[in-house]
Amino acid sequence: MPKKETKKNLHKANRLSLFLDNNDPRILKSVDELGKLIFLNRRKQNTVLKVLLFNLVLSNNERLITPRAKTSFGAKRYNKHQIGYRSFITVLDKLVKYEYVIQEIGYKDVVADKSATTTITLTPKLIKFFHLNHWYDNDSWLYQEPELILLRKNNSNELVDYKDNKHSNWLRKELTKYNELLEDTSICLTKKHKKTGAINIVEEYYDLVLKRKF
Repeated sequence: MPKKETKKNLHKANRLSLFLDNNDPRILKSVDELGKLIFLNRRKQNTVLKVLLFNLVLSNNERLITPRAKTSFGAKRYNKHQIGYRSFITVLDKLVKYEYVIQEIGYKDVVADKSATTTITLTPKLIKFFHLNHWYDNDSWLYQEPELILLRKNNSNELVDYKDNKHSNWLRKELTKYNELLEDTSICLTKKHKKTGAINIVEEYYDLVLKRKF
């Protein structure tokens, strides 16, 4: 039985970003070197390794969501490095095998209506790799804002490409305005104690992003 996660003993996990990048030759060289150490033999696999490492080094040692579903990551508009699920799963398994990450496999219990996504956390071995190659003190990190307008196929969650027009450009501009407001907003759900009247925070939301899904 997979270990079920609870709000009591596990912190929230970071979402995987497909828009991180770094063009420092030293960083890219170290990615290739690690790829050889874990026996990656395809360029696409090295690209996936790069994406995962970029996310992990900026994760503050917290869990990173790494979906193992055999579904597309979407068109280039949503998937900057154009990674695929086959290479993604292969690289995940290699990082686990050679003890660079610890993986907690997700699960879905239909009867109990409970589920958890697969996550990974970096190990001391990977932290050592980052230190030896000066990843933590590198200032060349790049981040491109993800697409705000998502187009899906009918009866499918697959993201598809589209051509921008007057309406999509207007909508993107409006969504940007809303997200600038959300970025400066913290939303708290509170509960009042019946006897003492004390107000306790039940849940807090921040760093929210609004997207339009068609």
